[in-house]
Amino acid sequence: MMDKKQDKPSRKYAAFREGLTGAVAIVCYLITDNLVEKMAVPFCKKANMLDRLPEVKPVLSLFSVSLSALFIIPMICNFATKPLLDKFSKKQ
Repeated sequence: MMDKKQDKPSRKYAAFREGLTGAVAIVCYLITDNLVEKMAVPFCKKANMLDRLPEVKPVLSLFSVSLSALFIIPMICNFATKPLLDKFSKKQ
């Protein structure tokens, strides 16, 4: 994004994509964190490990954040970038 030699549309696309990725990531991490809190107790009950609940939550949280960063966030950004960029570009 710091390369001033690139043409304006490609710098605009890169900046838009970066901002969209940040916005999607924040929302995705909040949702997955909320789901982990709700899913940890039933998961521990089914495995008969309620005494290890404080240890299970961080592991599930790490797993959900990793899956979000690897699959969910890029997928949402790939589907949303072009339509949103077209919509916002027409307003200018």
